[in-house]
Amino acid sequence: MFHWDTIGTRWEEAKLRLRDAWSDLTDDEIAQMRGERQELIAILERKYGWSHDEAARQADDWASRAHDGLSAG
Repeated sequence: MFHWDTIGTRWEEAKLRLRDAWSDLTDDEIAQMRGERQELIAILERKYGWSHDEAARQADDWASRAHDGLSAG
């Protein structure tokens, strides 16, 4: 997915936006993601008890918003 390519290459900026969306993520959880979609999905599933589909939808919605912000900034 295009959004995830941008997020991966601009991870230092993107992870600040991640905190805006999910402020209770720990530094370790964010470090574990490394800008990878599947890592974020797995963490959201564990942390919030969401199904894989719900976690994927949430992650992709966030990525779309974050990408738009990264592109503008």
